[in-house]
Amino acid sequence: MVMRYDKSVTEQISARISQLSDDEIRQIGNCLVCGGVVSTIGVWMPRGNIAKLFDEPRGKFRGLVYGVCDKCSRKKDTINQVEEIIFKQAGITKRMRAETHRRS
Repeated sequence: MVMRYDKSVTEQISARISQLSDDEIRQIGNCLVCGGVVSTIGVWMPRGNIAKLFDEPRGKFRGLVYGVCDKCSRKKDTINQVEEIIFKQAGITKRMRAETHRRS
């Protein structure tokens, strides 16, 4: 699910990403989806009830900086794949997400 954020948050994130050094970019590692060479950097930020699963404090934003290769960055379903990988690595199951949505 792709969500939009207010302009100031988006601008702050974009500004910070543009300031990443080569060393910081190398630390991102390989493409999160296929393991290829990173060409695009993204930020995944949980919002709403999903943010609660990551213990996001009220008024704060948490995000995960990740990289994808050129091939994956052009695929329509890459954002969904990235989100599923993040949930899997965090140990958050589809059932947990469904229960969180039902509580809202």
